[in-house]
Amino acid sequence: MRHGIKSLFLSLAIGLTSNNSNAALISSITGGESLVYSSLGNLTWTGDANLLGSMMSKHSYSTIVKAIIATTPSIANRANIYDTPAFSGFHNLSAADFSASELGRTSWFGAIAY
Repeated sequence: MRHGIKSLFLSLAIGLTSNNSNAALISSITGGESLVYSSLGNLTWTGDANLLGSMMSKHSYSTIVKAIIATTPSIANRANIYDTPAFSGFHNLSAADFSASELGRTSWFGAIAY
């Protein structure tokens, strides 16, 4: 019982002295895109969970894929069987890393490049 009372007082002391912070999540529409802002981390992110797919629908699959590959043609990583060539430590991006039938679906390397 004595140990329980010490724990209770310690918890109470920590609870009374800890800082309370209030974070706000604010949704907005900017340029036709849904955004979410967090005051806690001063971060803004997209409200579209499938932003890549939405971009492919709006601007065409090939336009977006070509832009991603032009910007990031290869990904450096720990050597593995999926590298091109295998176990080289690099994966050369191609259209095969992006699904043309399921817009927004991509390989691990496509997601990193995006």
